[in-house]
Amino acid sequence: MTIPKRIPNHLLYTIAVDYYLSGATQEEIGEKYGISRPQISRYLRKAREEKIVEITVHPPTEIDQVALERGLEQKYGLKKAVVVPFLRRKYPPEELIRTIAISAAKTVKKLISIHQRIGIGWGKTVYQTVLAICSDRSGERPKPLMKRELAFYPLIGGLGQSLPYYQVNTMIDRMAEYYHAKSRFFSVPAMTLKGSMLPTAMREDYESIVEVWKSVDLAIIGLGGPIQQSEILKSEIDKDTIQRLIEQRAIGDILGRFFDERGVTCPTDLDSRLLGLDLERLKSIKDVVCVCGGKNKVRAIQVALEHGFFNHLITDQQTASEL
Repeated sequence: MTIPKRIPNHLLYTIAVDYYLSGATQEEIGEKYGISRPQISRYLRKAREEKIVEITVHPPTEIDQVALERGLEQKYGLKKAVVVPFLRRKYPPEELIRTIAISAAKTVKKLISIHQRIGIGWGKTVYQTVLAICSDRSGERPKPLMKRELAFYPLIGGLGQSLPYYQVNTMIDRMAEYYHAKSRFFSVPAMTLKGSMLPTAMREDYESIVEVWKSVDLAIIGLGGPIQQSEILKSEIDKDTIQRLIEQRAIGDILGRFFDERGVTCPTDLDSRLLGLDLERLKSIKDVVCVCGGKNKVRAIQVALEHGFFNHLITDQQTASEL
């Protein structure tokens, strides 16, 4: 059979019913309609793209996901908690990050629809969330927003290394393009060198974006775990500062701001050299979404929750149970 330029929806529907509901194989369907198996495979893919077929994967019934979410909201005063089913005991960290990010994308999209000024942080989970949002899996791209002026802003400068999850400007650019929105880039590094001062142009840029942060009404951030496991420490911070952070018992960081068991920012020269939103100003933003998970971050997440650093949490089921 010659493949028509446009496949009729009724044919896609009939083939989908045979395959998904009647249990016929692709070979059997091909023989029935005189169509090759590769063409049947293509038609089934097209049926999914056209939303004739939608596949839903249900988590195991023993996961009381809603109870965990409500429990987190009540215990920590969260506006919203989203618990992502993830039961594997042993797994590559990247798999957990992607799982959280795919779920986070749905929640973040809903929040973006009711906000105007969006701040974006850094980290692997934030980066994967941005990719999940902009990958347009549904086949529907958002239309230009006429009733409000949507804009995206970085909450911290970038690092010199090429790792994409530390390049906030790139994430901002992706989001602005996807949403047909405005963006504001940050042309300064995440941290200055010891004893150095910013050039006048960079200092003025930093001062201007500090003013912009006052208008941010939604922030998307990640959370780093113990300092010994922090990638930012391994690549960007000198050994003396690392030692001081260890001595001060830093348990995690948000936007490069390391904090201890009391939820207090660790007083090192790193804190004064960081060019990014501090934790007190972060707390003043209307909605702050933290996307993170993993057993090594449980204590840091707990302390951050207790001190109100964010009011939306998207995490995995095991982390939620520990919290």
